[in-house]
Amino acid sequence: MKSLTLGPHIQAKRATHAVTVETVRHLFLLRKVVAASGVLERFPRLTESVAYVLAYDALLGEGIRPIGGAERAVLKCKEIEAELKQAKYRGVQRDPILESVLLLPAGTDLHDFAPVRDGRAVLQSRASCFPACALAPPRGAKLLDACAAPGNKTTQLAAAVGPGGRVLALDKDKRRVQRLRETVDRAGAASIVETRCDDFLTLDPAQHADVEAILLDPSCSGTGTEAGRLDAMLRDGGESAEASELSVAPEEAERIEALAAFQRRALEHALSFPGVQRISYSTCSIHAEENEMVVQAVEKVARERGFVLARALPSWPRRGLPDLDPSQSGAGCI
Repeated sequence: MKSLTLGPHIQAKRATHAVTVETVRHLFLLRKVVAASGVLERFPRLTESVAYVLAYDALLGEGIRPIGGAERAVLKCKEIEAELKQAKYRGVQRDPILESVLLLPAGTDLHDFAPVRDGRAVLQSRASCFPACALAPPRGAKLLDACAAPGNKTTQLAAAVGPGGRVLALDKDKRRVQRLRETVDRAGAASIVETRCDDFLTLDPAQHADVEAILLDPSCSGTGTEAGRLDAMLRDGGESAEASELSVAPEEAERIEALAAFQRRALEHALSFPGVQRISYSTCSIHAEENEMVVQAVEKVARERGFVLARALPSWPRRGLPDLDPSQSGAGCI
């Protein structure tokens, strides 16, 4: 797609690439909409691929203008507009497990929704909402978000503790801290959140004895987010992320081990804060080396410091992998 959309003959390269990628991402929905509209039958010279791109732009993108025959054809299809109106808010419900989360149907686009624009609501995947909900900090608590940027989980924590609470949000990269501050300001959480450019591993726990809970979402391989980045589409034969986990390249295995070593150090450091009562550890990796095995590696130290592994979000049915360790600690993970 890059070679086609970013070629020298393309004038608006970035916009063309962006709309093409988003069209592919929503292709399942767009095929249904275009088929239901009958636009291809009514306008035989309109090709399928152009119809999908224009339908995406009309429904989920920045809109289209009647500047050509294809655009006018799509705009004439009131069925597409009716399909959008029916689908946009259909099926919105409160998450049965995560009380502060609203679930929206797949394909819903709310980037132009007023509460999202003004920061009252934050768009975030359901999986990304789990760590803060698992931490379940009490109102008024003092929290530490150890690897906070870009800040969606930070604002979720701020909403949980409320105006009487405090969240210290760290990131060691200056550019990411700027993004973190923008996210916090946009959500109206600046009175609760203190953002700081700092390395969590160098933070002195004794200087933060008032911290009651820590959310630790450290750097990881990111394999759990491949589908959202379209990586899975680029695999030979359409191999899924789950299948590819079984055959990790040697250089990738070394990278995962290096990341796991960092994650173990970060989790042990979190356990050393004197006032901490709760820690939520999470990654967006599918590899056990970065998940259950990290928990297993620090479990002895955790017990020595008075911690136990709680069963995170107990009503969530799918658990971790208990067969990886004799202590069955995987049952406490999700």
